[in-house]
Amino acid sequence: MIEGSRQQYKEADEAVKMHEKKETDFMHKLEFARDKQERNKIATEFQRSRRARRSAKDAKQRVEKIVQWSDANNLTLQKMRGLLREQEKMENYLDGERHYTDRVKE
Repeated sequence: MIEGSRQQYKEADEAVKMHEKKETDFMHKLEFARDKQERNKIATEFQRSRRARRSAKDAKQRVEKIVQWSDANNLTLQKMRGLLREQEKMENYLDGERHYTDRVKE
């Protein structure tokens, strides 16, 4: 979950930045639009971009606290991953087929 949150945060952050860069492009397009119809078309594109930016920003904020916590507690997460690996090893051993090999052959 935490690694997935980090990936979601990164993707959403990149989307927000991309839409913010597009904002300047829209402003210039509006400035140089030839007529009202072209301005309306650009304004509609701009509105869609702003809505997509808002959606990406919301997605970013949804996982932001998890990412901040994981950054602050990286050592704890590493220890928990190690514990999980050890637990899985033990469970595989206990659930697997076990047999005893004599140490001394007669």
